[in-house]
Amino acid sequence: MYEYAPKFKKVREKVVLGVSLVLAAACFGVSNIPGLSFVAIYQLLMVFCLMSAILVTLRCLMRNYVYRVEPRANGQEGDPPDFTVTEIYGNRVSVVCRISVDDLRRVMRVTRKNKSAVSAMQKRKRVYHYTATLRPDNLWVLVAEDADEEIFLHICADDGLIRTLTQYAEQLLTD
Repeated sequence: MYEYAPKFKKVREKVVLGVSLVLAAACFGVSNIPGLSFVAIYQLLMVFCLMSAILVTLRCLMRNYVYRVEPRANGQEGDPPDFTVTEIYGNRVSVVCRISVDDLRRVMRVTRKNKSAVSAMQKRKRVYHYTATLRPDNLWVLVAEDADEEIFLHICADDGLIRTLTQYAEQLLTD
């Protein structure tokens, strides 16, 4: 079994949250100036800034993920393990993804060079983002097959998790 729980300082997310709140407060203050034209535009901008602050808080700051490669539940000896993603959202902990490692087809690291190629592959496909940062540095895409359809899982992984996943995938390909 291998488990990886990425720990991020989330500085970028906190800066975006702070800037959004400051802009919302500034727009609110400006919209209260008497005799100002187009007050609705400032109030609309304030609402958008507050929405972005709420979104960053809920999507990034309150959420964390734990990735595991573990033996299959109720599995036989020699069965390929499962890859699970557990979401920690406040006090709630729930498994949001569980796939068998033998369903994995590809493991790709997303870089600046191949980012457009990866996005082109994902068009009109199911894509699941299991990352709690806005722009992760160690973004990997797992391509799996589910009911004859390709699905894409975005995760933030370390070298040990990727080594474990590719090791099991190589074992399955040689069997």
